[in-house]
Amino acid sequence: MSDAQAEWAAHICPDAGAALAALPPACRIVYLADGQAPALGRAVRALAADLVVGLSLDYPPGLDPRERGAAAPDTELEDALLARLAGFAAIARRWDRPLRTVGCHGALALDVADDERTTQVVARMLQRYDPALSMAVPAGRRGIAVAHHCGIAVVREAWARAPSSGAADMSSVRVDRYRLCLDAGAPGLSPLPAQARRAAAAGFRGFASDGAT
Repeated sequence: MSDAQAEWAAHICPDAGAALAALPPACRIVYLADGQAPALGRAVRALAADLVVGLSLDYPPGLDPRERGAAAPDTELEDALLARLAGFAAIARRWDRPLRTVGCHGALALDVADDERTTQVVARMLQRYDPALSMAVPAGRRGIAVAHHCGIAVVREAWARAPSSGAADMSSVRVDRYRLCLDAGAPGLSPLPAQARRAAAAGFRGFASDGAT
């Protein structure tokens, strides 16, 4: 188990203004889900100056193999993802916010975790744009080794779920050996669950899904 300090990273939709306003003081990184340029621009502009900016990608329209019945050609998917990444990075630069890390959500997150071909496509895309960018992959999944083999720095993530103080409210927390990522859903951000706070203080022990201790 790494002795690195916990880092909190909120994963939010770019139009979730209430979530942006409710980010906890401990949050150091914000992954914005890819979306329309105006919403992304407003979100980047609203972020505090000391927050690290990340992008969360899903399949571009028409390229999800579950919808089209077959995987898109690797070059087509790679080029489409690269265009989305470059577009977001340009928005971030406009506000002097360099892009540091890239994650995935939706179907693309599932495939990056376990499908070697998809992981290679995303890793090659990052290499083409900026090999210094890190890539988030769920802990214990084959995508970690694939991304490492492609020369990409990997953030290993594991999921934990704990109820918040509200009876019908749930807070999802990503925990790994390097950072603790709070999944902030619209319209707002739930209070940090006590279980997650204890995990951060204890170095995340007991949360890694790959059996690490």
